[in-house]
Amino acid sequence: PIRPAGEWNSLELEVKGDRATARINGEPVLDAILSDPNIAPSGIVCLDGELRGISYRQVIVEPLAETE
Repeated sequence: PIRPAGEWNSLELEVKGDRATARINGEPVLDAILSDPNIAPSGIVCLDGELRGISYRQVIVEPLAETE
């Protein structure tokens, strides 16, 4: 679902409880259970890239609604 070089991609990442889901440009690319006891239940958000020249724009972080 990655767009050609020079075009922006969108990424939606949701981490809820022990489950992580992600969509790139609206297409599902990840649905995983986070079972590593070394991963803290809360913390900071970091953005990184493996390639040079990665830019980010319109980064929005929202808390999830409380559920029972």
